[in-house]
Amino acid sequence: MPLTLDYRVTRTFKWRWFAPLAFLGAFITLVFLILINIPLTGYETVTTFQDDFNATEWHWFYRFMPFRIPKPGSTCDPHVFKVGDPFTTNYSFFEWNIDSIIQPNAGNSAISYTGTPLTFCDVTSIYVNGDLHSWNVDFTVVVACEQNDLFKVTAKTSFSMGLLPGRYSPLLGMVRYYNDGTNDTRGLILDSGIRAASTDLGTRAYNAFVGSGSTTPMIISLHAGFAYCPMSLGPAAACAITAPKFAIRYAAAVYANASILQYDNNYAIDPVQNPWVLDADTEQPIVNLLQTIYASIRVDLGNPSLNNFILHPLFLNSTIIPVFPATRWNQDNSSRNATLYDGFAHLEPDLSVNVSGPAHIQVVYPCRFQQRKSLGSLVISVLVATLSMFSSGWALFILIATALAKRADPLGTSAHCYWIVDALFITSFALRSQSMRWPL
Repeated sequence: MPLTLDYRVTRTFKWRWFAPLAFLGAFITLVFLILINIPLTGYETVTTFQDDFNATEWHWFYRFMPFRIPKPGSTCDPHVFKVGDPFTTNYSFFEWNIDSIIQPNAGNSAISYTGTPLTFCDVTSIYVNGDLHSWNVDFTVVVACEQNDLFKVTAKTSFSMGLLPGRYSPLLGMVRYYNDGTNDTRGLILDSGIRAASTDLGTRAYNAFVGSGSTTPMIISLHAGFAYCPMSLGPAAACAITAPKFAIRYAAAVYANASILQYDNNYAIDPVQNPWVLDADTEQPIVNLLQTIYASIRVDLGNPSLNNFILHPLFLNSTIIPVFPATRWNQDNSSRNATLYDGFAHLEPDLSVNVSGPAHIQVVYPCRFQQRKSLGSLVISVLVATLSMFSSGWALFILIATALAKRADPLGTSAHCYWIVDALFITSFALRSQSMRWPL
């Protein structure tokens, strides 16, 4: 059997306005498909990095496709923290590290963070280690973040205040102020307050050490615990409107002869077994120092509590001791008047410290946004998609129109028409063949 090709005979639709309307509809459909395929195929998904987990985007076609408008938080991936990972808040006055993950929400040992405000975080512990050998005071602050439906973690920050240039452990707020060219003086004020309180302690401890013939402590080390009072308790909570309360849980004093005295808050004070190691020279300066650290950390957490004397100077007298007691080794005004108190009592109004809201962890989130393709890729993508859709639709339209036309055709079915045409074609071909064979 020879290999052949065939074709079907076409017929003209008899309806008068069918062709103009069909071509007009085809043109409108073609334009519509182009407009639809521009957002459907002319854009591609790219990964960008955003500071806000709830970041969204806006394109012109969202006006006509509201169902494609992304919801906040649907385009970005959460940031995952593990123990030891560093972070800063949006205030960036202190540098933090994840200290422990008590209740993970990402696997068995990590937490996923989606920009939740840190309204459930607060200071729980402050560690202080002052050493006259090096004229340095080391600090470590632990913050607890507890919210059962999210996560439960602790974070810590460490820094130092001293006179030795070889010890580099400044506040992050100071680094930003001097190196980043920022006009935010709040980090400078926090550093100045902590440094003033450290100087008050160091001055009185040094005077006592020298005056006593090296019989008073050279090193004082302690751990203070604060009542947990996060912002989530509300501004009217009792712990937010009264002087912050703390307890010295552990303390130790080291002397020049290498002897050490230790105190444990779990036991009653005993002059021999559990002595109170702080004396009149150091106890009240340490109170001021702890209150200053506590208030400074809460500024970094964005907590606007009324009992923060740095944010609310009217609370200064209720928190900070202005004059220390006179002792055998500290009797003059320079060692009795608290430098910390004088500094904040006479702080210029334009240097006041404020917070703009609860802090959140400052991280970068990978987000999937729609970006327009290059012109060449866009044209090709839209052209291919439009022609594919249009050709399918046009074929379906012609099929339906043909079926309707056949019903109205008086000549009958298409098979009958094809038979008549084929017969006429065969007869004509045979006559032409015979005529070519017959000579004239």
